[in-house]
Amino acid sequence: MDMEKKAGLSGLVLKIIAVLSMFTDHAAKVLFTQSFLVERFSMSYQSSYALLRYLTDLGRLAFPIYAFLIAEGCRHTKHSRRYVLSLLIFGAVSEVPFWLAFDGHISIGVTNVFFTLALGAIACFAYKKFIEAERFGIAIAIPAVCVFMAELLRTDYGGLGVLLIIAAFVPKKRAAQLGCMALVVTVIYMVWAAWNGTALVWLDLRVFWTYARTWLFALSPLVLIALYSGKRGAQPAWLKWGFYAFYPLHLAVLVVLARVL
Repeated sequence: MDMEKKAGLSGLVLKIIAVLSMFTDHAAKVLFTQSFLVERFSMSYQSSYALLRYLTDLGRLAFPIYAFLIAEGCRHTKHSRRYVLSLLIFGAVSEVPFWLAFDGHISIGVTNVFFTLALGAIACFAYKKFIEAERFGIAIAIPAVCVFMAELLRTDYGGLGVLLIIAAFVPKKRAAQLGCMALVVTVIYMVWAAWNGTALVWLDLRVFWTYARTWLFALSPLVLIALYSGKRGAQPAWLKWGFYAFYPLHLAVLVVLARVL
C-alpha cells in the first residue's frame, strides 16, 4: 500500500510539532542561557549545559518539517506568486526580531528562515514550470541560483536548506522524498562537522552519540513525515496566518523577556 494513502498525521499536526520544536530551540538560545540557569535555578554548569544541548537538539525537528510543508504547499497551491510574496513579507517583518534575538543588535548579515523558505518555494515553482515546458536546463539552473542566493545572503540553513526543500518537492513518491531529504540532512550535518573539525571523530563509537546526536535528531522528523496523511487538517485563515506571525512574535517576546530577566 502506498504510504500517501495511509491514515496518519495531518499538516496541522506537523505544523504544531514544528512550532513547538522551534520555540524550544529559540528559548534555549535566547532566554535560557547557561549563566541564567546557574544563577536563577542553582543548576550546575554540567547539568545546565546538558539541558541546553538537548533543548537545542529538539529544535532540530523543526526545519525538515517546514521544508516538507513548503514543498507540499508548492505542489498544491494555485497562487504561486502570492505564496512566495507571503513568505517574503513575513521574512521582512521578522528580520529585526531575528537580529535582536541572535546578534543582540540590528545588523546586516544572517537573514531569517523565511527567506530560506521563500527561495526554496521559488526553486520549486520554477522547477515545476520549466519541467512541464520541457526546458530542462532552466529547470535545473533556477533552483541552483536559489541555492547560491541563500548562501550569498547567508539565510538561516543557507543553500542546503533550500536544497532540502527541493529534495522534498522533486520526488513524487513519499519513500523517495524521505530518502532524498535524509541524504540532504546528512550532508548538512556532515558539512557542519567537517567545518568544525569533528568529522572523523564520528568514527569513534565511544563518542559517537556526543557528536552525532544533533544529526540523529534532525533525521527523526522524517518518521513523522512518513506518517503524513496528505491532508491539511482544519486550518481556518486566522490559524494559517497565525503560524506565519508566530515566528516574529515569539522572537520579539523572547528578546523582551531576556532583557527583563
